[in-house]
Amino acid sequence: MSLPVPPPEFVMHPVATIDEATAAFHQLADAAAASPEFAAQLTSKRVGNPITVKIVPTSAEWTEKMIRKASQAGADWEKGIQNPSADPKAAALAAKGKYLQRTQDSLKNDSWAKGVAKYDLDMAIRTALKVGGSGYVNGITARQDKIQAKIDKLQPLVAANKTAVQALPQASDADRENRMIANLRNMRAIGDKMRS
Repeated sequence: MSLPVPPPEFVMHPVATIDEATAAFHQLADAAAASPEFAAQLTSKRVGNPITVKIVPTSAEWTEKMIRKASQAGADWEKGIQNPSADPKAAALAAKGKYLQRTQDSLKNDSWAKGVAKYDLDMAIRTALKVGGSGYVNGITARQDKIQAKIDKLQPLVAANKTAVQALPQASDADRENRMIANLRNMRAIGDKMRS
């Protein structure tokens, strides 16, 4: 289906329903993707003559503003993280049904795969390098208590698995295969226990 070429001075007419607004959004988005000129027109609005008022900033302006404001908000972030408006754990548990439904919808509509297809490895590497090794190290060391708590739970489970697997005979290939299968089953059980 090809979209009509947008008129030189596009005017968005009012819509009456959510369905109409949704349809208009998709038509506008498709037209903007197909025509940079229309995209530029869509993000600006003529008010008077010759003044142009932007509906949204350019991508470069938006990015610069976001980065500038984020770089100035460190203290606010630290204050906010210590004073959440709701218990994040309780909120996450209460949203379990919503999370499940959205995940199922994502897989059904193939939006998960479409999102993964947009992954840009080079951009990810550039971002990681900008953060630098110190960002990785700081992230790990800041989570030492959390990591220790997980390992405290994991360590006896791994020891139990090793003990159980080593208790199996190992004289033949069949014995060694049985050890591998037992190890695999136990590791799956460890995963379940770590999540519970």
